[in-house]
Amino acid sequence: MSIEAKKIEKKYKLSLYDAVRYQLLTELIFFRKEQISLGDVDLLALLALYKVIELNKFCNIATTYFHPSVPSYQFASKSQNIRNKLNRLQKQGLIIRDNQRISLNNINVATDNPM
Repeated sequence: MSIEAKKIEKKYKLSLYDAVRYQLLTELIFFRKEQISLGDVDLLALLALYKVIELNKFCNIATTYFHPSVPSYQFASKSQNIRNKLNRLQKQGLIIRDNQRISLNNINVATDNPM
C-alpha cells in the first residue's frame, strides 16, 4: 500500500490589514506562545499600520474603526475599553509607551507591501 500526497495550492489576495494581522498571529501566538485574544491581535494590527502614534488619537481611531456605528454617548466608554486593552498589552510587553506615544515592542511586521 502506497501513500500519496497531493500538493494543494491556494492563492488569496489579502488587504494590508489582513496581512499584518496574519503576521502577528503567526509571531505572537505560534512562535512566542503569547496568551492574547483575537481582539488584541486586531488592535495590535491596527497599531502596526500606524507604527508610532499618540495614545488618545489611536484610541479614537480604533474606536471608530472597530465600532463604526457607536452612538456618540457611548464613544467615550468604547474608547476607554480600548485604552484598557492597550494598558494590558503594555504590561505584557507587547506595546511600548513613550510619554503619550505608543508603538509595538520588538515585533517585526512588514507593513509596506501588501501580500
